[in-house]
This record gives sequence, C-alpha cells and structure tokens, in this order.
Amino acid sequence: MSAALPDASHLRSIECRTRLCRIETEHADSEQSLSFMQKAFMSVERQVWNGAFVSVRGEPSVNGKISTVTYLAREGVDLPMEELFAPGDEDAQALQ
Repeated sequence: MSAALPDASHLRSIECRTRLCRIETEHADSEQSLSFMQKAFMSVERQVWNGAFVSVRGEPSVNGKISTVTYLAREGVDLPMEELFAPGDEDAQALQ
C-alpha cells in the first residue's frame, strides 16, 4: 500500500476489524490524494484490494494538507454506508 503513496504523502494509520479496515493518509494536496486512490484501489495493475471501498477526503488543513480516510470492506462484504456516515462515532460502529 505504501508503494502507491505519492512522495509527499504519509500513511497515518491502519485499523482492521472483522468487517472492514480503515486507512488514514495525509497528502500535500487533493491531486496527490486522488493519485493515491487511483493507484491503490482502482488500477488493475496495482490493485491492493478485492473488496468494496470508499474514500472520504477532508477539507485542507491550515497548512494545506489533505487527510483522506478510506474504508475497505472484506471481500464479499458490503460497506456499511449508513454506519460509516451516521452522526456520532461512526468509526466505532462501522469497524465492529
């Protein structure tokens, strides 16, 4: 996965549970965030995951960096979209 990160990007965290994984990355700008998503999750040659995924980009921070959270469902498991985007502590609910 880190091979798909652009030079100025960083892997912040990875957390996996029974149904899905949560990956948080930081990028210099939205172009790098998009580049990472395309290389890691959409490129047939480099695809690192066979299950469904969704990525959510945050607003640029004060220093202009973009934080991206990607949820990867286990192969054959649907993404729990309602839990991921529900108000409250959706990470805790969705990662169960």
